[in-house]
Amino acid sequence: MRHRLRPPPWDAFAAGTPGRRNARIAGYPVPVVSLIDGLCMGGGLGLSVHGSFRVVTERAVLAMPETGIGFFPGIGASYFLPRLPGAIGMYLGLTGQRIDAADALYTGLATHFVPADVLDTAGDALADSPDEPVDVVLNRLAGRSPVAESRLAEVRGDVDFAFGASSLGEIDKRLRHLDIPWAAAALGAWSPPRRRAWRSPTPCWSRAGSARCASAWRPNSPSRVRPSAAGLPGGRPCRPGRKNRTPAWQCASLGGRTLPS
Repeated sequence: MRHRLRPPPWDAFAAGTPGRRNARIAGYPVPVVSLIDGLCMGGGLGLSVHGSFRVVTERAVLAMPETGIGFFPGIGASYFLPRLPGAIGMYLGLTGQRIDAADALYTGLATHFVPADVLDTAGDALADSPDEPVDVVLNRLAGRSPVAESRLAEVRGDVDFAFGASSLGEIDKRLRHLDIPWAAAALGAWSPPRRRAWRSPTPCWSRAGSARCASAWRPNSPSRVRPSAAGLPGGRPCRPGRKNRTPAWQCASLGGRTLPS
């Protein structure tokens, strides 16, 4: 008889900080299947990406937008962003760019595609097939994968060229040198608060290549930058700026600020 692992009670699993909870997902003794059918950003992506299987539909939108309010990407992003192909992780982390199902599959943030109109059957299909591998069941539900339509794949060479630079100033310079619509959009997305978020050293990024997933939760918290121009105390998770959402950011020049190697 095949041994079946008994998952811990939900109360015990969900206890503690979001970081600890997501670290438990990464080390969970049974497969964790995340069904992503819509917006999945920040903490939502943290809950999803550390599981064994990440299923997206055509309505999925993924992003790590923390830098938009001057924070370093959290929820274990220092673990999973550096593991994306090429310099895609740096691009997504710096700009907070939203990606669709095709890009999620291309980068590996998603593992399977299931059309939205059959997603509700996934739970029953898995429950009714306890002796089959999860991958086999999900592939049976899958529709035509949209990965061939990935927009990130089309600009992958430019992403690696620009965001593979060793300093923030060089990234800025390379984006301006490319002089193409994608580069202009990346520059526009890389707003002053996003630049502030990367001003402080981020050793967690450089150690991520060899770190265990659980260790990615510890260095993230001190990496949050306090946006002093907005007068926020302690880096609280709220939108900085005035009521009309036009904050007066005061951002120093990027210069040759070096990124972690």
